[in-house]
Amino acid sequence: LISIVVKNCSSLQGSCRASKKCCDGKDTDCAVQKADINSIIMDLSDEPCYCDHGCLNMGDCCPDFKEYCGVLDCEVSAWSSWSPCSSSCGAGTSSRHRTVSRPESNGGVSCPDLHQAKACSEGSCGRQQGG
Repeated sequence: LISIVVKNCSSLQGSCRASKKCCDGKDTDCAVQKADINSIIMDLSDEPCYCDHGCLNMGDCCPDFKEYCGVLDCEVSAWSSWSPCSSSCGAGTSSRHRTVSRPESNGGVSCPDLHQAKACSEGSCGRQQGG
């Protein structure tokens, strides 16, 4: 009977869904840990993970936090092809773009750059000599 209880507790480690926790801000009550926080025996390898939005900045979220708490990272399309060089003679620029396919929400990762430009050159310019 005791081993069943221990097994059930260990399934809670690292799971917001199993512990039914999802909190706003930074909330220490939203910690998920294998052992009871008031347990006499401490397992030093039992690091808590969190199910609060503060964990996004701290980097200590439980693995299922984003999915369970509805945090969506931005998703973007693939890059377009590079545009032709803006100059047919000498230095110019070429650019490419991508679009947002799903905006971030509920504290998810912001969208990356949507436009890039680079220098390009289309060969040397011929000089005309006046007559």
